[in-house]
Amino acid sequence: MKVHLEIMVLIANANAIWRFEEFGFCQFKNSPHVLSASDCRLPSAVPGRGRGRFSEELSFVSIPSAAAFCEALILLLCRDYDTVYETYWLAILTYILEYVDETDIFDGKDLGEEYMKFYYALKGAEPAMVTSQKATVDSHTPTVLKSWNDAIDGLILNNQHDVPDPTGKTPLWHVANYGYADCVRKLGAAGVVIDRQDRFGRTALFRAVVGGHTEAVRVLLECNANPDIWKENELSPIYEAVMNGHEEVVELLLSRHPKIKIPLSGLTSIWSAVRDQQMKDLLVQYGVTRQTA
Repeated sequence: MKVHLEIMVLIANANAIWRFEEFGFCQFKNSPHVLSASDCRLPSAVPGRGRGRFSEELSFVSIPSAAAFCEALILLLCRDYDTVYETYWLAILTYILEYVDETDIFDGKDLGEEYMKFYYALKGAEPAMVTSQKATVDSHTPTVLKSWNDAIDGLILNNQHDVPDPTGKTPLWHVANYGYADCVRKLGAAGVVIDRQDRFGRTALFRAVVGGHTEAVRVLLECNANPDIWKENELSPIYEAVMNGHEEVVELLLSRHPKIKIPLSGLTSIWSAVRDQQMKDLLVQYGVTRQTA
């Protein structure tokens, strides 16, 4: 009964790795987009770079080809552009550039045309070209969002839409984390617990704020999400919004909750930590000063 989140993520990834039109319990022996996890072309174990290919007895385990995986990473990088997740996808792509490119299992020429252009722009460190190619890759993003909507519909139909996984994360936590406001609205209407915390004390609102997902934050506040629920280390939504420079989110939180609590993080207050004058002006506008922070 607790596998629903894994299934939902799999559906989303199946649309990210869109070459797998039917991801079922079948063998992919003739597919150029799938490898056996024990394929001899995969590297053996290298200290600091992973445990290497599987042993022969696990040859039945299938994994995406390097090209299919790389295309998925490019899609995710473009989807999460200018968010806290961008650097995560970029780090994995950088690893491919440094250690996998031009090996027996991968060459940039194996990518689809639009992804190949993006990849080579990234490889050549051409920021302007990367930005121009992003718009082309972005055309696949609605497909990913549709998969989440479909997954949420299925969870609601089976009354599994508010069941947390072992770490306390619910479907609401996940869609808020990615900023899918329509999915947040759908789950709110279905009666989920809006302020449920994961094992680290993070609510759906906290994750939406960290990501700078203004519309998701707006929907959660409309569903009466409490902005005064802090993480175990006293980091709150308003603190994260300020420190990440999400001005629209800060204004939204303070305008909806003018008496919101401003915590200390360690020994440093929000006010002394903020370096951006525009953010300080916004805080002063809502009555947050050196004395109140």
